[in-house]
Formats: sequence, C-alpha cells, structure tokens
Amino acid sequence: MQFPIYRKRIQFQKILTLLVAFTSFVASANDSIPAREKSLRLPLTIGGSSAIAGTTLSGLYFLWYADYPKSSMHSFNDWDDYFQMDKAGHTMTTYSIAQVCHKTYHWAGLEDRKSLLVGTAMAMGFQTAIEVMDGFSAGWGFSWGDMGANTLGAGLYTGQHLLWQEQRLRLKFSFTRTIYPPYRPDVFGNGWREEILKDYNGQTYWLSWNPREFNLVQRWPKWLDVSFGYGASGMTGGRENIPTTPDDVRFVRQRQYYVSFDIDLYDLPAKRAWFRVFRSAVGYIKIPAPTLLINQRTGVEFLPFYF
Repeated sequence: MQFPIYRKRIQFQKILTLLVAFTSFVASANDSIPAREKSLRLPLTIGGSSAIAGTTLSGLYFLWYADYPKSSMHSFNDWDDYFQMDKAGHTMTTYSIAQVCHKTYHWAGLEDRKSLLVGTAMAMGFQTAIEVMDGFSAGWGFSWGDMGANTLGAGLYTGQHLLWQEQRLRLKFSFTRTIYPPYRPDVFGNGWREEILKDYNGQTYWLSWNPREFNLVQRWPKWLDVSFGYGASGMTGGRENIPTTPDDVRFVRQRQYYVSFDIDLYDLPAKRAWFRVFRSAVGYIKIPAPTLLINQRTGVEFLPFYF
C-alpha cells in the first residue's frame, strides 16, 4: 500500500501547482482596475494564498496521512527510485510555485525583491510541510533527496531573477502516452488524465534556453530556444521491475535524453490580454518539435515530432 499512496501525493502537488498558477494568471489579466481598488490586492492575496495553502495541507493530511500509522520523525532514502524522475518533478514543482507566488505578490503591490523573497519562502515552506508529514508517517519518511530537489527548483528561479531579472533558463514539461499503464493502472493511472500525472515513463522534463541571451549566437531568433530534456522508460517499479504478466514480461529500464527546439511564448508580442493569460497558462509546457532521442537501446534516434 505504501507505493501507490506515495504516487498520489506527487499527483496532488502538481494539481496544486496548476490551481495556484491559474489564480495568478487570472489576476494578471486585471491590471486595468481602478487604482483605489488596487489597495485591496495585497490583503486579498495574503488571505487567499494562506487559505489555499492551509486548506490544501489540511486536506492532504486528512485524505492521505490520517488513516496510516504514525511514527517518530525519521528519514528514508528514495534517491534511486524511478531514475530520479520524481526528483525532476519536485524541482519543477517548486520552481513553478516560486514563480507563481513571486508574480502574484508583485502584482499585489509588493516591491520586486520582497515579492521574490515571499514567493521563494512560500514554495519551500509548502514543500517542506509535505516532507515533514512524510517524516512522521510510518510507511515512508522525510526525503532529503526531495528536499534537495525542492531547493534546486526554488534556487533556479530565485537565482536567475536576482542575477538577470528574468528567467533565461526555463523549466518545461511534456508528456507522451506509453504502453506501461495497462500493466499497473493502480500505479501509473487509468486514462490519459491520470497517466499524465502518474506515469513517469511518459514524462519529460526540459531545460530551455536561448543562445542569443548568453551571447553565443548574435543572429538567433529571440523566441526560438534550444531545449534539453530528461526522461526514462521501461519502468514498472521504483528500483527494479517486477513481472507484470503471467508470461513474465519485462521491460528494459533506461534513462533517455533529448535535444530539441522550443518556442518561448514570453518573447512573442503580447498586446492582447487574452494572449498574456494564455501565455502564462501554457508557458510551462514544452512546444512539440523535431527532437533527437538518445538512450542505451537505440543510440541516437531522430523523432520528427515529439511531445
């Protein structure tokens, strides 16, 4: 029972990220409201974000933790699970929450440095609270690997903003359905809505950047990024595969690396409010493009269209 519950906790984090992000995107479209009403932004933002965080953590406790045995605070090592795909998820989740909270509090009226500090603290505080609940649960424990990934995600966002006042290295996400969920639907999901959040075999995490911003190439489109991706496949268990059929079907576990192009929507003109909202809503998604796949089994393979 331990393993499926762990997977649901990861799914809940991603749902929360999208929910908080959505509230920020809606707010970003309302910059034309009268000045006297802007004074309400900060108290409403503080109250709203506190309510969301408190309700989410309370709900998470009563839904997933309350019915399972407790223990004294302890840690466990899950670093080798799923080729660190869950760690990539933690990194992107914390990066995204820090970004959303920073932008939301800046919109609410805090000056940039203060809103950046608040956003970083909220991202790390929320993720740490989840790890602490893990630490007091007998079935699993506080993961230093998760905390390292959380710190990397928050640091990547905050450090770039302090250094450049922009995000030159953007974390992106993409997903392709795989053959593995039918073998373990309780773990990897049943249907694409669950699979996109639970099937590590189909997830790819990307780091997109523009050579022009680093003075590597002068005549390079400002909106066209180079993107490096990381994924894994062939996994039906955390550290090793288990027989999934009476015929003892086994899959080849392997890391996968990708090189592709990406479109940075933030470098496209955004004169319309609807496009600014759209850009914010999908800005974390890697745009499908021709891709080089590199893995142990096939070597280098060209994919005309990969998502």
